[in-house]
Amino acid sequence: MNLYLVRHGEAEKMSFSVKDYERKLTDEGRSKIISTTKLWKALIICPDKIFSSPLVRSLQTAEMIREIFNLPERVLVDNNLAPGCKTSDLIEIVNLTDVQNIMVIGHEPDISNHISNLISNSPVSVRIHPFTIAKISFDRQVKYSKGNLEFLIPPLL
Repeated sequence: MNLYLVRHGEAEKMSFSVKDYERKLTDEGRSKIISTTKLWKALIICPDKIFSSPLVRSLQTAEMIREIFNLPERVLVDNNLAPGCKTSDLIEIVNLTDVQNIMVIGHEPDISNHISNLISNSPVSVRIHPFTIAKISFDRQVKYSKGNLEFLIPPLL
């Protein structure tokens, strides 16, 4: 199984008038998603399913990826992928699927924590910038510390 963990694209700053869950992608964030995802199409296997946090910026990111990859299936939204997502929740979500290539759009520091928990028994320091992708492969199901980090790619500049 291949698990692609993606941090959402660059989003608006929080303010008194914009709640965290309402924050949208910036124009620059959208632009990076378009250019970077086109590159990904040449480098990675097309995801069979895309899961997303319910927050606006993650959903926007997931929908843009889905469109560029020309995937017919809708983005699957799971409230457990919202900020504060535990790796155990992520594992449960992806292991309930019957596909081999799964992409999950989420948040920091959750994505960094998931990478660390899935590839090592010891903490691994990973910093994930907006719209970075990590590929972790597993023999069968996703399990704690059993993954192999195949790549970690930041967005195009």
